[in-house]
Order: sequence, then structure tokens, then C-alpha cells
Amino acid sequence: MLARSPMMLIDCELMGVEQRIELPVPDVGQAWSFYRDIMEAKEVFRSSPGAAGASRIGITIGRAGFLLVPERATAAGKNRPTLALLAEDFGVPFAAIVLYVQDPVTVVRRALKAGGQRQPIAASETPSYRDRPVEVIVDPFGHCWAFALSAEGLPR
Repeated sequence: MLARSPMMLIDCELMGVEQRIELPVPDVGQAWSFYRDIMEAKEVFRSSPGAAGASRIGITIGRAGFLLVPERATAAGKNRPTLALLAEDFGVPFAAIVLYVQDPVTVVRRALKAGGQRQPIAASETPSYRDRPVEVIVDPFGHCWAFALSAEGLPR
């Protein structure tokens, strides 16, 4: 019998929108379009100190806050998503942010069509969070998201 791979699921809604997780991305404008169109993100603020476009965009997705920032090279010259570093620190294969949506299957389908991929470890298992199955994808920028059925989407 194979042991289940541990994974870390982070429920940002428990932190509230006043706390933001930084999401480093190669192109802030492109990332904003993806999160807006696929995950129904709302813009909270935009910081554009120069003519080169937005350098930071604060967004909310559901009741969770995020900050889109340009990637910064690490000492080795490689960029690592924040969640990848967190997973490494805790010794798990990956960490994903839990998002509650009314229709996880549709959101995942849209994300995959827009360049996301299924998280391989999660795809080989049936992950769940708070007794709800989750669909886990890696977005085009390397961040993992676990889509769970929102309370509004649960059958009554």
C-alpha cells in the first residue's frame, strides 16, 4: 500500500483580506488578467511608479488578499514561488492556497484552458480540505491553488 503524499493546504480566508500573500510573477499585468478572468479576482490597489506598467497590484480572491509583484532573482539566479519555498521548509511536496468557489470543476477547466496544469501529486490522489474534495492546479506563474466547493455551492 502506498503512503499518501503529504501536502500543505493554506486557507487564506482565515487570515482576512487585510493580510496579503505575495505572489511573485514574471509579468504583473498578465498575471492580473489571469486571476481576474479565471478566479474572479478584484483589484484593491495598483502601484505604478514608472511608465513601465504596474509594478504591484493588490487583489482579493473571495475573502483572501494577495499582492502581485514582479519576480526577483534569487542569489542563484532562479526565481522560486513563495509557496514552493514554504513547502520546502515544511518538507512537503507542494503547498496550495485554498479558494472556495461555487463550481470547482468549471474554474479548474477555465484555468487549464488558460495555461494552468493539474498538480501531479494531487491529481494522483483525491485531496480534500474540511471534508470537501479539492481540485489542485498550478497556474502559469507556478503558484498552486486548491479549489474547494464554497458553502454557497453545497447542496442544501
